[in-house]
Amino acid sequence: KNKIRQDAAITLDWYHDARTPETSKLIELINLRASLTGDLVGKDIFTQFFPERMRVRSESTGQDVRRFVLDLTRHTPRDMIALMNYIQQSYTRGRLSLDQLYAGARGYSVEYFVPEIKDELAGYMTPDDIDRLLVIFGAMRKRDFTLSELSEQSERLYPKSEHMDLELAVRLLFDCSAIGNQELRPGGTTYYTF
Repeated sequence: KNKIRQDAAITLDWYHDARTPETSKLIELINLRASLTGDLVGKDIFTQFFPERMRVRSESTGQDVRRFVLDLTRHTPRDMIALMNYIQQSYTRGRLSLDQLYAGARGYSVEYFVPEIKDELAGYMTPDDIDRLLVIFGAMRKRDFTLSELSEQSERLYPKSEHMDLELAVRLLFDCSAIGNQELRPGGTTYYTF
């Protein structure tokens, strides 16, 4: 298999460093798709229709809207196009308001992303365990957490029930790009792996 992969394979890796979202191939894909309307040929829909920056707790100047949008996906064309379709459904005219953008992101998360993750876990976990896992994650109410914090939340929510293998569940979520690892490197640099 490796010989075939090395000699004849083409790698399709859509991930791009989120620190420079304006050069992302996914952003380029969205602009190319928008140009099919004819009116938007050669234009960047993010500068034309989206808020310039998003308020994010960790960044005092706000986050580039392209990075915000990319961070909502698993950096795949399918996810990105689905997200943009949900945002488009909440759009009325002019520049998108933050409320419209958040409404589109919420629709994408609830109606597309969560069912995608459930589908990825099907066969590896029971449907009840998948549902319980998502309840545990929802109750965390924070973006960054440790496995022990997740385990404590599971104990709080399901104290008398048989507990699922959270290490396996987290590994499966990592494998389907639903969660990532955060590593603090020397010098205070944070490195994320998905």
